[in-house]
Amino acid sequence: MGNGRFKHKSKGGIFFSSVMLIHFLSVMLLMVLENTRMVTDFYSKTVYMYEARIMKELFLADYQRLSFAKEGSVNYNVGKLTYEQKGEVLAIQCFINQRTFRFTERFIDSEKIATDIE
Repeated sequence: MGNGRFKHKSKGGIFFSSVMLIHFLSVMLLMVLENTRMVTDFYSKTVYMYEARIMKELFLADYQRLSFAKEGSVNYNVGKLTYEQKGEVLAIQCFINQRTFRFTERFIDSEKIATDIE
């Protein structure tokens, strides 16, 4: 056992080790970038969903208080809402930034009974 000498010669080279290190680091970078993209996409979809629900609730507050036609549209500052009433079912569509959210409301004796989202 000599001082500073290795008895086993390495079979791999520095080139192979550096290629594997670069490959590992690039895979890690791609994972971080994909995770960041997914988080921002989830955030924007969540914001749009809450905006659509707020638009729907604002419309329903006015719809029950005022008399609207059986179908029509209402413009808000974040998007457009269209509605159509068929019997006791009110179908609502909210358009926000090229996304469409659909809601259905059931009314019996002018009281809101149930809310469904598609």
